[in-house]
Amino acid sequence: RTDSTRTDSTRTDSTRTDSTRTDSIRTDSIRTDSTRTDSNRLNPTTAAAAAAGKNIMASTHSVSLRFVLLVAVVLVGLGVCAHAVTVYGNGPERAIELVREIVPTYLPFLEPFTIEVVQWNSQGGYFLRSSPKLTTVTRQPLDRVYQVFVNPIVFNDTSAPPHGPSLTACRSILTHELTHCSDYANMTVLQLAEFVVPYELNYTFLVEYEHYTDRRVLDLRSASLDAGLSDYRTWIYGQLADDPEQLAKKKVEYMTPDQIHRYVIAHPPTRP
Repeated sequence: RTDSTRTDSTRTDSTRTDSTRTDSIRTDSIRTDSTRTDSNRLNPTTAAAAAAGKNIMASTHSVSLRFVLLVAVVLVGLGVCAHAVTVYGNGPERAIELVREIVPTYLPFLEPFTIEVVQWNSQGGYFLRSSPKLTTVTRQPLDRVYQVFVNPIVFNDTSAPPHGPSLTACRSILTHELTHCSDYANMTVLQLAEFVVPYELNYTFLVEYEHYTDRRVLDLRSASLDAGLSDYRTWIYGQLADDPEQLAKKKVEYMTPDQIHRYVIAHPPTRP
């Protein structure tokens, strides 16, 4: 009995011991889980710092994006300005404004170049002409100044006579002169010399070149330029009505309204 009792007591103690150990393990496990859970939770100070950091990063990203966009806009603006034609001079302000309009619309090749509009009190029936500026002619084409000489009569829109032609006519004849400038801008100094000599000494060459230039204006296929070129010729014929010799020369050297009309019929405009 005594042994049996002892044995039972031992078993009971063993069971208790195991139970205690198990409870201890469970308790430790619970504590460990609790510790892990607490470690994953941020205290209020840490949470606030994290939120502030996120806000700073978002704000920095927004500022950076705005800065990039601002730089892009500035660069685009500089690019546009770099290709805008430079126009200045003492010629009629109306002519200067028209040149600034004509170049990007019809002759974008001239956009990097410099054009000077010069007042020209001409005589003998010639109201406009163009040429490279003499003091810049030996420079590279892009570094030259190209001059358009304009008689103020052409742009006289006041009530006092003589009256100039219509705005449409002014635009067309300036396009004719700027087309000459585009030719000069494609020539070296030697080529310019080779051009000037026959132009001044060979009348047939002059007539062919001026007709060719008229056709190039008409080949821009603008209804406004077509009508304006014809209007200008009609206007200048009226100005030379008392000078039959000059009037006859004009009708030879440049396309007449009838020739312009026939050319436009064969090459109709594709834009206003």
